[in-house]
Amino acid sequence: DVSAPPGMTVRQVPITVGTAHVDGITVTMEPRASVSGRIVFSGDIQPPAQEQAKLIGVALRDVQSGARIEGRMTPEGTFEIRDVPPGRYHVLGESLAREWRAAGVRSDAANLTTDVLTITHANVPDIVVTFTDKTMAIAGMVIDESGRTASDGSVVLMPVNVKAWIAAGMAVQRTQVVPVAADGSFQMTVGLPGDYVIVAAPPDVHPQTTIDPITVDAEFAVAYAPLGTRVTIALGDKKTQPLTIRRAR
Repeated sequence: DVSAPPGMTVRQVPITVGTAHVDGITVTMEPRASVSGRIVFSGDIQPPAQEQAKLIGVALRDVQSGARIEGRMTPEGTFEIRDVPPGRYHVLGESLAREWRAAGVRSDAANLTTDVLTITHANVPDIVVTFTDKTMAIAGMVIDESGRTASDGSVVLMPVNVKAWIAAGMAVQRTQVVPVAADGSFQMTVGLPGDYVIVAAPPDVHPQTTIDPITVDAEFAVAYAPLGTRVTIALGDKKTQPLTIRRAR
């Protein structure tokens, strides 16, 4: 077992060990990667002033462990996250400014709103994170399994291609879970534009595995996504969607 000094990582290579001693192994250490790019604003209001730059940031969330590495926007509208270990990451735009929220992430090679960023040892310098001042929401009424107005249950939003979402680590910014109110209504905000399915689940079915951040159980997603209603959300959309509680068989 070899430990790397700060800012370095050990390149892993396979070796075969039998009954004899193995000598002459070369251990290669390489600098950890950096992830950098620019932040752009799309909306009707003025972008944050330079003194508000510290309110806008970008985070890398490790798909396997959930560990986060964060970076802040500079007054010039750029960001850099250094010392990133090899791994698979979700790239998250984050804002402490109430007027702005992440709308998408891309690189020259991929749509990182939906795809995972794989870090090896090479720097990634071409990330563009877009923020918007437009909110997105879905609301509606829920009918229970008997045809009456529901008074309990959950409403779950998840990407329409649920198997690809699971394979990519189930990015938390692309799902939402809210309760059905006593009067049968529900309201939810939507984190990112895209194509989704929305489904109402019975009170005895628990779709979440954690609350903060909200994560959906993978088995629930596979079972209930086919029962949902497809909905496309664009920036600024406020949609009304009636639902009927469904139960997976």
